Amino acid sequence: GKIRHYGLAGLPDLIKPWIDKSHSLCQIIQTRDSYSDSELFNSFLKKGFEPQFTYGLFSQVSKSKRINHSEKILIDALDRNSSGSVIISTRKLSRLKELTNIFR
Repeated sequence: GKIRHYGLAGLPDLIKPWIDKSHSLCQIIQTRDSYSDSELFNSFLKKGFEPQFTYGLFSQVSKSKRINHSEKILIDALDRNSSGSVIISTRKLSRLKELTNIFR
C-alpha cells in the first residue's frame, strides 16, 4: 500500500515546537485535549492546526472528581474538535451506557 497521510501524535507541549515551525508532519495531529491544556490547544487552533484525533478530556475530569456532567464534557470535546474524531476509552459498562444515551 501507499502512505497517503502522515502526522504527529503526542502531548500538546511536545507537539507545540512542530506547530510553531508549521512542520509538514502537522498535516494530521493526534493529541490530548484537556481543560489544563486548553490554552495550548487553543493556540494550535488559532494557528490553523486543528487536531484530527483528540483524547483525554474525560480522564482528566474523572481523576479530579466524579463525572456528573458527561453531556457537557462530551459537547465541549466535540465543539473543540468539530472536524475530527474524539477518542473515548472506558472499561466501565455504566459509563459507556451513560455516554451512548446522550445521543438518543
